[in-house]
Amino acid sequence: MQNATKRVDPIWRHVWTNRIWKFLWLIYTIGYLIFLVVTHVWEKQGLSSMLLAAFNLLVAVGIIVNEFKQEAYWKRLGTRRSEALQDPTSFRARNQPIGPELALQLPVTIRLHFNQTFTIVATGMILTLFVVSAGLGVYLASGSLTDWFPALIVLAIFIGMLLIAFLFIYFFWLRYQTQSIELNEEGITTRYQSQKRSIRWEDAQIFAQYEQGGFNRKVNGTTFELANQETVVRWSQQRFNATYLKVNSNQARNDDFNWLLSQVKAYVAQRTRLPLLDFNDTQSAGRGSQTDQNDPLAPHLSLNKQQLWTFSIAGIFGIGLILMALFGNTFPGTQSGFKSAGNVLNAMWLLGGGMMVLGIGTTLVTYRIARRYWLRQQKQRELSKQTPERFRASIQPQPVSTPPQPGKLDVKISPLYLFSVTFISLLVISFLLVEVIFRQTGLYLLYILLGCMLLSLFSAITTVALSGKRYQRRIEVWPNGITSRISIMESQINWQDVTSFIRYRGLRIIPGQSKIQIYELTGDNTVVRWQWPHNQLRFQKTDPTMTPKEHDRWMEHLSGYIVERTGLPLLDLDEEQH
Repeated sequence: MQNATKRVDPIWRHVWTNRIWKFLWLIYTIGYLIFLVVTHVWEKQGLSSMLLAAFNLLVAVGIIVNEFKQEAYWKRLGTRRSEALQDPTSFRARNQPIGPELALQLPVTIRLHFNQTFTIVATGMILTLFVVSAGLGVYLASGSLTDWFPALIVLAIFIGMLLIAFLFIYFFWLRYQTQSIELNEEGITTRYQSQKRSIRWEDAQIFAQYEQGGFNRKVNGTTFELANQETVVRWSQQRFNATYLKVNSNQARNDDFNWLLSQVKAYVAQRTRLPLLDFNDTQSAGRGSQTDQNDPLAPHLSLNKQQLWTFSIAGIFGIGLILMALFGNTFPGTQSGFKSAGNVLNAMWLLGGGMMVLGIGTTLVTYRIARRYWLRQQKQRELSKQTPERFRASIQPQPVSTPPQPGKLDVKISPLYLFSVTFISLLVISFLLVEVIFRQTGLYLLYILLGCMLLSLFSAITTVALSGKRYQRRIEVWPNGITSRISIMESQINWQDVTSFIRYRGLRIIPGQSKIQIYELTGDNTVVRWQWPHNQLRFQKTDPTMTPKEHDRWMEHLSGYIVERTGLPLLDLDEEQH
């Protein structure tokens, strides 16, 4: 049965190709490490070469282990698909597509492709960084031919590592991010994982969803498929839609990828009249509470083995860089002093290792604080279900019979604000750290400042490009219910399924009271959240454009409309009455 499943499922061609490349990478890392040891080259190149080789080997081993886990995951999906073809009852999803009124006009074309503007800007930034690095390397050599060679080697290693990292990311991840979906009267055609597949509506026997394959599946997104005994047609709704990807469509709101995909899901369910099946491990095993399984926040409240492995390896590598820079010469044969390439490399290792360890530590501490906060809110939510009168808000929203207008509101953080915060913070931290290491003044200080500015500029642009859309929020009110997306988590609920209307103050890492309130609509299987900031300065943009007062009035109207439609009072988890 497994062989038949593999012949039908196009994903296995992608899996086998990845397996070859990953094993070749493992063979290369092992061979390079053996070469360094046998030929004693590491004694000339320094401990840095051994550390990098060992780190590459550990990464390669981790990639191979993850590959085997992915193959086992796809095998389980194939088994569940075969079982569902015989009897789909046990796989029926708790939340069936309920969506807003269908707004798709056939034929439908949706394409997710690379943003050419981002590609051009990123290429220009990388070339600029290389040119500046080369100029600084030559300057640090100070005209001495004996010191030029080590400086250029340092630069070559830096450029080579970036090039290898880019090629690795592109071939194993980026090129599989693009996809296309076409709907017409006859059926659906998709291009997913670089493979094109089609199926007619009347031939579809299964409509299923499951976690998107890849590293850390629970937060990557959701994959959908239409299948029968002869073919599998897939598309995915990615929770992370970065700026380097652009959406084109012939539909209204053609740039809202999540809205388009929710419309596709609702249309497929209506056209095929098939129930949505859930092939996820938790659904099949029958584990966990219903709320946890359908709460979009649940996957983010625990670290899986892959994440722990990544943090451990990166932490060990960062500590190794720090120890090597402090107690050993990473580049033997170079002179000491500020103008020495060897000392520059030591400083690079120290700075890189320190920021790596600091970043991991900050991430883990933040995660622990956030987890405690959300677990506390979960406990309060359960208490409010048992004794709602204890949490009834002192000031209730005024019921309103008409929905807020406009019915859809998009909120996103200001790109200028995100860029400014990232650039200024990185500039201050990197400049202070480098100056503590070199302790230079005059012209040298100017060059250090210039280098830190370029590094911070590159990092800020990258942050906006990769994380800008992660801060987008959307609220859409439709006749039968509400849809909300906060950060990368999206959920929806029908009005008749709502069992409680809750609010509480948002998370604040530093001491003090948060000025952001989070609102929730909960049901037996679903949790829908959105935010209401009360800051005087709101570094956000709304679509359609609203002033802060207009935004507040819209949110008040929404609360009143929810009270009217659900008949439920507003509960405040921060106003518990004893």
